[in-house]
Amino acid sequence: MTPKQKAFIRAYLVDPNATKAALEAGYSPKTAASQGQRLLKNVEIQTVIDKALAKLAEGQEVRAAEVIRETKAIAMSNMADFISVDDEGTPFLDVAKVNRTLGGAVKSLEVVDTGSGPQRKRRVKIVLHDKLRALDKLDAAMRAFAVHNPGLQLQVQPVIHVISPIPGPPGSRIGMREPE
Repeated sequence: MTPKQKAFIRAYLVDPNATKAALEAGYSPKTAASQGQRLLKNVEIQTVIDKALAKLAEGQEVRAAEVIRETKAIAMSNMADFISVDDEGTPFLDVAKVNRTLGGAVKSLEVVDTGSGPQRKRRVKIVLHDKLRALDKLDAAMRAFAVHNPGLQLQVQPVIHVISPIPGPPGSRIGMREPE
């Protein structure tokens, strides 16, 4: 393989435009379009390009899996994951419960100290990333995955929101009169 062919491959992997890659590799502007197409038909060059693209695709699959894992951590996070209750029944932020996965769901953490000495109090405010947005992104990713994998059956379960003027959970007898 010639140095120009190797330069073409490197350029083509950066920008998959055969004419631009040929120009970048040093081919004449007059012949760059035809040279680029000819080079892409070369079996040896195409094999090298295919192997390099396959290797890049593997890296993207890992990246996609990482993005989905992080988005899932946000979507499935719950403030209860961060809270513990002391012996007196007072809830407090339990930093010991925060691991790497849960930590990814935290948008911000603010610690404010007030007072001094024995009167010193510490207030901790934690804000999680937008759960609904993360759920929407996961839903979109799963639907896109299904489009590209036609044999896969997604099990989508609808969510039904009931708005009722009757107080209490559905099926409860709160606010209902017994028949006379």
